[in-house]
Amino acid sequence: MVQKNISKWGLWIVVLLFTLSSCHHRGSRQVQIKGRITGLGNDTVYLVRNKLDSLLIDTLFVSSSAFQKEIQVDSFDQGYLLIPDLVSFPLYISDQSKINIKGDVDSIWHLSVTGSQENKRLKSFMDSIAPFDVVGKQEAVSNYVRLSPDDPISMFMLKHYFLESQQPSFTKINEVIGDMGGKLRDELFVSNLSEIATKAKNIVPGNYAPSFSAVDTAGVRNSRYTYNHKVLLLHFWASWKPDTLYLNHLRKLYEKFPPRTKKEVQKINQKLPAYARKIKALPPELAIVNLSLDVDTLNWKQAIERDSVPWTQLCDFYGWSSGAASRYAITNVPSLYVIGADSKITAINPAINELDSIIDVAMAHAETLRDNELATLKQREMARKKRKTNF
Repeated sequence: MVQKNISKWGLWIVVLLFTLSSCHHRGSRQVQIKGRITGLGNDTVYLVRNKLDSLLIDTLFVSSSAFQKEIQVDSFDQGYLLIPDLVSFPLYISDQSKINIKGDVDSIWHLSVTGSQENKRLKSFMDSIAPFDVVGKQEAVSNYVRLSPDDPISMFMLKHYFLESQQPSFTKINEVIGDMGGKLRDELFVSNLSEIATKAKNIVPGNYAPSFSAVDTAGVRNSRYTYNHKVLLLHFWASWKPDTLYLNHLRKLYEKFPPRTKKEVQKINQKLPAYARKIKALPPELAIVNLSLDVDTLNWKQAIERDSVPWTQLCDFYGWSSGAASRYAITNVPSLYVIGADSKITAINPAINELDSIIDVAMAHAETLRDNELATLKQREMARKKRKTNF
């Protein structure tokens, strides 16, 4: 049972390996972790900590919303409590502490943690900025980091308030990192994030979309070039985080712009001039592609069946280490990229109420590109016939 649950968390644990900071060792002591989170019922949560080059996972069995566990701590450990529905709550544990966690699943980011000064500061800060909008919260975090550049809670705040936003600003993220002390900037999470921010500078509307390569459910490999001359909606997702943002709207777009059948393509081609058939100068078409960050084939296919998604499904089973995730600077799922028929990025994580108009503009642009291409081909064909006549 424990192994099954850990497998369920598999991909998220990979994420945490990326986000956890290092621990400092000078011998270890036993520390008690105790908690009651109303609404958990009978379940399992995990405490994940990074131990140099390995990952330590402690299983905490929950009975009637309560749990208790003795763990070994090396002077000061930083980790995450993995709670059902994939919430990762940060814990800062000293070898002198006795951790007691209280709260409610409906207010998970405002759990009360006694025995940890870092968690006390974090809760006080999060409570104080709760009424702010997204911009106000980010400004408050920036000010906090400037005033407390060496506070380890800064890394969680950077992740929670900047990285996990729907449209993370890597310019702002770099500014926050620049205000951190040298010790925090050397942490694995921060240094990796700096690398992603560097890549993200080129992942902007107007630039060419990066390549990707992954297999579909039948094992057939697809790439960016499979969708040449089409408007492409590239939807990054994962089985462990159901998409409540884009999925329903993508279904509506799929119904509005269904993929063409082979017979339809043949019929259109028959009406085209011979010189246009060679390059398949078809009218604009919308392609929707789900690219999963799963690592387990069974979980991936079960989620596809669960969500009843009829369009193309791709996965390379490398999770957050996926080549596509790296090239597109993916830090959160779901993420949606609109790529034009000219292979350039049109929009990144657009608002739902803007998506239809973005698609309409992209399809109109694709029509213009096709008309221009057909006009060029026609001119070439006429020039060819003229040369042939002259001979």
